[in-house]
Amino acid sequence: MFIYISKGKYEKHAADIEKAIFHLSRAKNQKAKVVLAIVMSDKASMFYKMGVYDSAAIWYLKGIELLEKEKKYDRTVGLYSNLASVYEILKLKDKQKEYILKCLDAAKIMQRDYDLFGAYSMVSQFYSGDNDFKKALQYSDSARLYFTNEMSQSREHLYYLVRAQAYEGLAQYDSSVFYFNKAYNISKANNYAWGMTEPLFRMGNAYMKLGKREEAEEFLLKGVKLADENGFTVFIKSGYDYLSKYYEETGNYQKALESYKKFYDANDSLQSAERKKVVLDLDKKYETEKKEQQLQLQRSSINKKEVLNYAMAGSIASLLLILFFLFVHIHKKENCRNKK
Repeated sequence: MFIYISKGKYEKHAADIEKAIFHLSRAKNQKAKVVLAIVMSDKASMFYKMGVYDSAAIWYLKGIELLEKEKKYDRTVGLYSNLASVYEILKLKDKQKEYILKCLDAAKIMQRDYDLFGAYSMVSQFYSGDNDFKKALQYSDSARLYFTNEMSQSREHLYYLVRAQAYEGLAQYDSSVFYFNKAYNISKANNYAWGMTEPLFRMGNAYMKLGKREEAEEFLLKGVKLADENGFTVFIKSGYDYLSKYYEETGNYQKALESYKKFYDANDSLQSAERKKVVLDLDKKYETEKKEQQLQLQRSSINKKEVLNYAMAGSIASLLLILFFLFVHIHKKENCRNKK
């Protein structure tokens, strides 16, 4: 589900989720439990988009627990994947690996090509990030078995990117260029500048390793131009880092220094943005905590009203019962008098 986060809509959506959780948690049938798990996942996604990752992890886990009890593995595949992404951001590598492998296990149970392709690609990406490139390539080979033309282009792009990184890590640069180029072409066909930028840098770097200096400079400059035009600060930083090393390696020290200065400026800009993000994250967490407390109070108020309603209903029922027995007793006494 896509979550809207503007202030008014966030509050309404958060309140709707709380109401749904409150009522669904009281239902006993299986269908209601599955819907409850989906709503909990929705709440987790809301926290994820707000950058409150610890809360996102908690609510994904709650949804997963319900779905695991009901053995709804078709639903858990996506939640395992989302939770693994949260743990990656939180830098909890063991937990990330645990849920990536759970995602793969669930995909194997369901035997759906789309899930298997995505799960094997995720495992490949994990091992590539862990510098275990042989394993990354093995899982990428497994992912390829489930590739179909119905795959989303974002998944196909990720597959090529991860496969290229594995070949790059194994110093098989011709193969890495081949797959980086495939990732680049998919993004280019969709006019997706972000997805085009990284493959350009990585191809430039691979050409440097292969000793093809003209191609290396061409791809690095194309990548930097694209990053500059779109304001991709993180790519501007890595692009000028690559260029600085390239010019130093080729003996053009003036351009190496110019590129390094631009790398330094981009890095400084990113660090300033990161410091600002930390402050905003703390503010978000504070605001979220306040809203959670308000929602807890609302829930408590609803519970009290329900208890009061039940108590009143019980009192009325007791009173009616007393009146009924009193009526029967008086009626019997009247009958006895009439007989006398």
